Amino acid sequence: MSLKITFIDTNTGKVIAEDELTDAEVKALDTELELANYKCPICGKVNTGIAGWICNAIKQKARQKIDEIVEKSGRGSKHTELSKKLQIIRELAEEGHELLKGAKQKQIELEERLKDGNNIPFYKE
Repeated sequence: MSLKITFIDTNTGKVIAEDELTDAEVKALDTELELANYKCPICGKVNTGIAGWICNAIKQKARQKIDEIVEKSGRGSKHTELSKKLQIIRELAEEGHELLKGAKQKQIELEERLKDGNNIPFYKE
């Protein structure tokens, strides 16, 4: 069995990325115990197999970034209630806050600074 992974913009219905795991890749991944049925220790939701593991990994990264942004904003911490954290993110987005600038935009700005001859020994957000 091969698996196709598709990301769709739910606002537009447009496919923004697709990839496929071959039969051999799926068989290899199926040998990993962590890719078996997984129950989230926080919400109790059960994810099945590779697809569940991928979804969990993406959600976990999102949770980490939410905590990081909320803490950097000074408006909360990783211990702030989730609904409040999401409200903070919405408020920052409405304000066009620097913390929510996309990685592509940050990369473009860094490249422009480097191109302009600004010697940047490191990049700090």
